[in-house]
Amino acid sequence: MKRNNIFVIIAVMLIVLTTCMFTACKNDETPSGDNAKEPKLELTLKEATMIVGESFKLPYKITNGDEKNMPEVTIVSEGDAVEVDKSGMITAKKTGDSKITATIKDSDQKAECMITVCNIIVDKNAKDATESKATASENSGSQSENDSQSGENQGGENVKLNYGGQLGTTLFKTVAEGLAASKDGDVVIIKEGDYGETISIAKSVTIKGVKSPKLKGAEIEGNKQVTLEGITFNNTEYPTGTLGMIYVKEGASVSIKNCILNITTTEELSGGYGIFVEKQANKVEISNNTLSNFRYGIFVCATDKEVKITDNKLSNMEVGIGLDIRQENSTENYPTKGEIKKNTYNETKSKTQFLHYGDNYDGEFDFEDNELENAATDEGQTGGSGITE
Repeated sequence: MKRNNIFVIIAVMLIVLTTCMFTACKNDETPSGDNAKEPKLELTLKEATMIVGESFKLPYKITNGDEKNMPEVTIVSEGDAVEVDKSGMITAKKTGDSKITATIKDSDQKAECMITVCNIIVDKNAKDATESKATASENSGSQSENDSQSGENQGGENVKLNYGGQLGTTLFKTVAEGLAASKDGDVVIIKEGDYGETISIAKSVTIKGVKSPKLKGAEIEGNKQVTLEGITFNNTEYPTGTLGMIYVKEGASVSIKNCILNITTTEELSGGYGIFVEKQANKVEISNNTLSNFRYGIFVCATDKEVKITDNKLSNMEVGIGLDIRQENSTENYPTKGEIKKNTYNETKSKTQFLHYGDNYDGEFDFEDNELENAATDEGQTGGSGITE
């Protein structure tokens, strides 16, 4: 009997010992496969706007990794608007866009950030970069609220999150102030918000909107080269006379793209042009815009230069698009080149109007998918025939 008890005790001890050894071995194993804690990389900055000459260190976080042995992160730039050094310091070199990619070494873990470099920033909620370094969310999108980050990005004194210009120098709260400080060739970025301004553009500049900021209208002086992109133009009153919500004066060159133009009023279509381009424009490119509630959506007066009006959406108008190529004090057409195509029309009485001399037009201008018909013209003007649809 005693011998049997001894055997039982020995058997139990062996089972306990075996279990402990097995557990200890499992604890010593390195996790692998789905059980491994692979480091995960996250950029705390998804998009940002910088002024030429500014620098900041790209902030990121590494999670699920070994806190004692943070992996190496490489940061590269696609595009030459910015330059990135080995420490992740980003320096704005020239106007334009660059995609920043951060990658954990020897891993497929990566994250991206888009950087836009400009000369002037307009932000109605702007704070001077010298006031504080608390947050950059107002000037540069979603960012961390402090300078210290995980992994290789530690060392907060080198991370200037609140960048974006100095108030009154390259950073302004109104578009008029920003344009006044700009010079020919500059890129001006307007951050989101309702600015309630009708702007006058007297310099050759590029003006881009971030998240479709709202203006009432724009007037472009002659002999200037201007690009407008990503802006919403909204008003409650029609432009008077031949003025357009975007009014381009004689001799200017314009590129208007990805904009929204709209009149919010209960009045009937009594007048007004969405975009009006005076005679002898040097170059006209109007594409991917949405226009509604005008008598004329787009009208371009006579010019012998290139005109391209493509991929626009026009609704609730008397005439969607008009182009006049007749020479003044003559019976000749200007040898205008370009195209009007791929535009869409909704609730528009006349989609297009093409004014020219002669019963038939045999020039090089491409009016795609439009029917050829005679169009009556005001005898008080230069007369001629037209193509309408």
